[in-house]
Amino acid sequence: MPEFIHPNLDRQLHGALRGIMSSSRFSKGTTLYREGTKAIGFYLVESGSVRVLLTDDRCHHVLDTVGAGGILGLPETVPGGTYRATVEAEVATKAAFVERQAFLRLLADHPELCMHVIRMLNENLKGLYQEFRLAGGQPARRYRRTSL
Repeated sequence: MPEFIHPNLDRQLHGALRGIMSSSRFSKGTTLYREGTKAIGFYLVESGSVRVLLTDDRCHHVLDTVGAGGILGLPETVPGGTYRATVEAEVATKAAFVERQAFLRLLADHPELCMHVIRMLNENLKGLYQEFRLAGGQPARRYRRTSL
């Protein structure tokens, strides 16, 4: 079986990540990470699909379903925050995990890869902004005060 190439990753970055990522299989319902826990790395979905959930005491709200090629947890991993959602396998899923410290060392050793990561984070932000607009949300407008 040929190696899976993530369509949302630049080939150069994907090649560099191969040395530090480890693939695992997750059965349906398995949690990859939980909202509010420390972001220790991110996942690259190779096959199957996962659900991105917001949880509260009473229920789960499905935000998205992500299939092969999806990148999960990168915006929380880079700055070292906490995961903002829970991710669980919707079906049997194969995903590669990239540990945060190994990723940061990779970027320090290969600064040319940083622009690829910035582009990925920017695309994520643009996607969230578009979803917000399509859902009927209006971005906050800032007005500059003028002197009277």
